Amino acid sequence: MVLSQRAFAGKLEAIDSVLDFTQRTRALVVLQITFIFGMWVMLLTLLKGGTACLHARFEAAAILAALKEQRISDAAFVPTMLRRFLSLDETVAGPLLTGGTLQRILTGGEPFGRELGAHLAQLMPEVQVVDIYGLTETCSSDFFLRAGERAELAGTIGRPGPGVEFRIADEEGRELSVAAPGELQSLHARPLPKDISAPAISRAGAVTGPSSSPGGSRRSSSAAAPRSRRSSSTRRWRSIPALPLR
Repeated sequence: MVLSQRAFAGKLEAIDSVLDFTQRTRALVVLQITFIFGMWVMLLTLLKGGTACLHARFEAAAILAALKEQRISDAAFVPTMLRRFLSLDETVAGPLLTGGTLQRILTGGEPFGRELGAHLAQLMPEVQVVDIYGLTETCSSDFFLRAGERAELAGTIGRPGPGVEFRIADEEGRELSVAAPGELQSLHARPLPKDISAPAISRAGAVTGPSSSPGGSRRSSSAAAPRSRRSSSTRRWRSIPALPLR
């Protein structure tokens, strides 16, 4: 696997333009999520002069204690981890949540859902939750559902990030109505990292194959262009600019 540093830097810049990491950021990352989601949280924290606090494994009560003790402002958790917080007895979770400094939870990698969002709002009413969705081929983080938009856009994956355009297409690549089931295709203004060791990439600038995404395995494809990359993942969407997951 070979990644373009220039392209990956552009991806980080696009993510940061939405999430705005600063020197005051103190981010907690559990090393069990060192796929791309956890990696960019660590990298952006360090690039902006913040502090990254790494934990080897996730144990709900211990992580809540660490959030408080290490004065964490931002934390990255997949939804499965967030559900573990909700399963804690109130006598355990309550004291650990009182007086904390956590301002924002970044989540992705799995479906988030309205019910989980509602329960978290009850457990951590002062904490903003940002749900982030993206394709494997684009190094994730293409759509953002921010805390301030959660009521308006409940049940969606949010709005596209900077420089991301998208459409719905059928299996032949023909554009469909946004109300129709089909394939979500995205076109990116910035160049994206790519695996130049893949024969299909080196020969034709395109690769097609299976890709794992929230909700199960889906067929995905990428096609490189001189200054952009188009990627797709088979999902069911209904409207824009916020995309409901059906």
